[in-house]
Amino acid sequence: MAENPLLIVVNFFKQMQGQPCIVFLGGYPYPSRLGDGYYQRVASIGQQLSSFYQIYIDRKDLPDKTGWLDCPQPGILSLSIRHNWVARLTAIICILLAKKLYVHSIYPLKHLLFLLRLPHVLKLVDFHGAVPEEQSMMNDLKTSRQLEKMEKIAIDRADRYIFVTEAMVEHFSKKYHVSFSSNYFTIPIVPKLSSTIPSKPPIIDKPVVVYAGGIQVWQKIPEMIAAISNTVDAYQFRLFTTQPEEMRSLLYAKGVDHTNIEISRKTHAEIIEIYKDCHFGFLLRDDHVVNQVACPTKLIEYLAFGVLPILINVRIGDFSSMGMRYLSLTDFVNLKIPHQNNLKEMVEQNYNVYQSLQTKHNMEMELLKQYLSVER
Repeated sequence: MAENPLLIVVNFFKQMQGQPCIVFLGGYPYPSRLGDGYYQRVASIGQQLSSFYQIYIDRKDLPDKTGWLDCPQPGILSLSIRHNWVARLTAIICILLAKKLYVHSIYPLKHLLFLLRLPHVLKLVDFHGAVPEEQSMMNDLKTSRQLEKMEKIAIDRADRYIFVTEAMVEHFSKKYHVSFSSNYFTIPIVPKLSSTIPSKPPIIDKPVVVYAGGIQVWQKIPEMIAAISNTVDAYQFRLFTTQPEEMRSLLYAKGVDHTNIEISRKTHAEIIEIYKDCHFGFLLRDDHVVNQVACPTKLIEYLAFGVLPILINVRIGDFSSMGMRYLSLTDFVNLKIPHQNNLKEMVEQNYNVYQSLQTKHNMEMELLKQYLSVER
């Protein structure tokens, strides 16, 4: 007979023996979820706070689990509140006992805003992005308005704020007329990557161009396919997506012969290895507030592994102000790519940007850990 979930929770708190614990509102980053930038952020923060016992509150079913409670690692609990009132009550008790609540984005706060009113609980909100504006960009104005109200409440009730870029700090300051001083941390989304100064294979025949991502509207897939259509004989394209058949259909509809284009689905770990052999990578984003405040994980990975980004807009987070080098889509289509030595210099500069972001991430995480470790 399976062990009683409530008994598991009780024993979990007994094992802590006075050690600090933190509750995350946002699902546990199971391996099957790590292709999603949201969960990469969750994983990164969790790894940095590994000295804390951790409890993850999930609004979805736990992957490949039949119950509502799981122990994915020692010192970590993952519980789903989707269907079970006992799980919901248990989650609230866990927050009250841990006295620390870390909210990953405002999405999981829907119908749970009361958690930001729990007494004697330190409340931190990590604003992964400009969430209401994301929904507005996708023409879901009703959801955008709902999220805007939730975001305002989160700004009003949180004890500390976590932002991913300085551009995001400025955005929220202007939007809500708030003067942030010492009550926030700027922690870039920098996943833990095993990378060194990139050493690329020389371009002997065709440069290798990569895309890894979905086919959502904001990914600018029509613009990417138009660029591929005009340059299909000049570059070697490798396209990785969770929807390979849809990608083939889009290319076919544009009249692109994709016989020699690699189109497939890969794990995140496989894509990381593939980046090491790629020279350029698509990252097409509009000049929109969603992108202006963002810290795309894909872009971080490009910089870390020497993939020169192909852009139509340079106003993405803090990257441009930090000196990131890139190739414009216009130059890419017109085959105006940097020569080998120039390309080497550009990817090395981008690696320096990556290292600067990694340093900032580590410094801010240390400050966050110190803040969370103070008894209150």
